[in-house]
Amino acid sequence: MAKRISMLTLLMLLLLCLLPTAVSAAETDGADGGLIQLGTPAELTWGRDYDYGAESYREIPGFTSWRRVDPSQNKYRIIIYRKGVDEPVSNIRHSYSANDTSLYFSGTGFIEGYWHENANAPADCNMESGTYYFTVQALGDGTQYSDSDVAVSPEWTYVKPDASLEAPTNLRWNGRESHWDLPEDTTDLGGYMVEYYWNDPETGKAIDVGGSAWFHYNPNFEDPSDYLENYCIQEFGPGQYTFRVRAVSSDITKVCNSPWSEPSPVYNLTEVSSAVDGTLDELLNIYNYNGGELPEEDKAYLKEDLWAQTDTEELDASMAADQDGTATVSRIAALEDLVGGPAGVSVSDDAPEGLTAENISIIGANLNTEGSAAATLNVSAPSKEAVIPELYENTVQFSMKLENVAETSQGQELKVPVKITMPVPAQINPAFLVLLHFHSDGTYEEILFPYIFEREGQTFVSFVVTSFSDFAFAQRSSSVSVSSVDPEAHTVTASVGSVTEGTLVAAVYENGRMTGAAAADIAAGGPKETTLSLPALTESAQVKLFLLDGGGAPLCNSAGTP
Repeated sequence: MAKRISMLTLLMLLLLCLLPTAVSAAETDGADGGLIQLGTPAELTWGRDYDYGAESYREIPGFTSWRRVDPSQNKYRIIIYRKGVDEPVSNIRHSYSANDTSLYFSGTGFIEGYWHENANAPADCNMESGTYYFTVQALGDGTQYSDSDVAVSPEWTYVKPDASLEAPTNLRWNGRESHWDLPEDTTDLGGYMVEYYWNDPETGKAIDVGGSAWFHYNPNFEDPSDYLENYCIQEFGPGQYTFRVRAVSSDITKVCNSPWSEPSPVYNLTEVSSAVDGTLDELLNIYNYNGGELPEEDKAYLKEDLWAQTDTEELDASMAADQDGTATVSRIAALEDLVGGPAGVSVSDDAPEGLTAENISIIGANLNTEGSAAATLNVSAPSKEAVIPELYENTVQFSMKLENVAETSQGQELKVPVKITMPVPAQINPAFLVLLHFHSDGTYEEILFPYIFEREGQTFVSFVVTSFSDFAFAQRSSSVSVSSVDPEAHTVTASVGSVTEGTLVAAVYENGRMTGAAAADIAAGGPKETTLSLPALTESAQVKLFLLDGGGAPLCNSAGTP
C-alpha cells in the first residue's frame, strides 16, 4: 500500500538524486544510464519441454519456452495472460544457474495453475478455458545490465477438460518427511505440488511457510514424499505444522490437476522438542553425578547412550526451533561440558578475512567423536571453488571440517547436530544474508538466517547443521528495477529482490528538481512487485527508485524500463 513519506526522507532523496541520472518516463528503448541492455528472448513457443542443455524437446501442452539471447544473466520474468482479463494470471521470476549455458528454457507456470497462500482458498486452482499468451523478459542486475525488451508469444487456445485427477490421500508424517499415497492409476500423473503451514496458536490460522513443486514425476517411485526444511522451523519455532498436496496432470488438455488435498495430520514440533529435552535431561541426571567432567571411560558411555536414545532428525528440528538457545541447545551444551567442553576452533591462513578462532564457536561437536577424543573445527579455504548461481552476490566461500569425526563419501554426517556461531563478512549486507551448504554431488542447500545479532560492533549469525563440507556466505540480490512506467495512469511498477523488510521509494523529478515522491512498505519474503501512484508523473518526467532498509538507510537504487 502506498504511503506518504516524511520531509527527512525527501531531503535524503534529494541527495540520492545526485547519483546516476534517472530514466525518463518517455524512454522505451531500455537504455539505463549507459548500462548494457540484455538480449530479448526469442522463439517464444507453447507446448515444448526442452531437455536441459540440449535443443531437443518433448511436446507437452501448457509448457512455455523461449530461446536465450546473449547477453543474458539467466534471470527471467514470465507473465501469462488470458485475453479478456486485465490482470495477469501468472507472474513468475525464475533464475537459472550462472553456469547454465542452455540455448532454450522451459517453464511450467501454466501447468501448475494458480498457487494459493491461503490454506482455505478455492480447491480448483486450474486455468480456465480461453486464449492465452505469455511474455518473457530477461532481467538485469541494474548495475552492469538493464532489462531486455519484453518478448510476446503467439496465442494458444486452451479448453479446460471436465475430468480432474483425484486429490492425494493418506497424508502422513514420518518425522519431518511428508508422505502421501500414490494413486492406483498413474497414467495421467505428471508431478506434485506441496505447501506447508504453521498453525498460529493466537489466531488459529494456518500460515504458509513454504512449499515445493516438481514435474515429470516417476510413477515407479512408490512412496512420494517431501521435507519440512529447517528455515521454516527456525523462523516459526515450536508449534503445529501441516501440509497439503496437489497432483499435477501430465497433459492438462486431457485432465485437470487435482484439487488440493485435505490438510495433513499435525506434526507437533512442541511435543517432539519436549520429548527430546526429556531424554537429554535424563542423561544429564545420570551422568552429572559429580558436577563436572566425567572420567574417560564414562565419556564414551555418555555418547553411546546419547546416540542410541535420540534421533538425529528430531535433535536437528529441536535445536533449530530453539530460537534463543535456552532449551535443547542449552542441554546439548551441558552434556558436552561433561565430556570436556566445546570443541576447539582452528582457522587457517587461507580462510576468508575476518574469520578467527576467537570469533567462531561451536556447540555439540565433541558429542560426535569416538570415546574421549576431542574434536577441532577447522576453517579454511574451500576444497574447490564452486560456481555460484547468478542470484547471489558478494560471495565468501570457505570450508569447515571437524577433526576426529569420521568422514563418509557424503562428507561428515553427524549423529548429534551442531550449532555454529560466526561473524558475517563485512562486504555482505546482513539483511540479504544466506549460507550456501554445498554437497558432494555439486548441489547446495540454502540456509536462511531469521536471527542475526550484534556483539561489540560485529554482526553474527548462528545456524544448526548435521553435516560438513564446503560453505559460502552470500548476499541475495537486493536489486530494485522498474517493471513499467505509465504516465497516463501516473503509476510506476517496481520489482524488488528478496528483502527482509524495508521501504521502496519512487522519486519523480524534472530538470533536476524533485516534483513528487511516494513510498511503500516491503514485507519479508521473496521477490515482490509493487505499484506506486505518482500524480507528478508525466511523459517528460524522470523516475528513480530507492530501496531503504528498516532504519531508512539506502540499500540500492536503480531506474529502468521494460
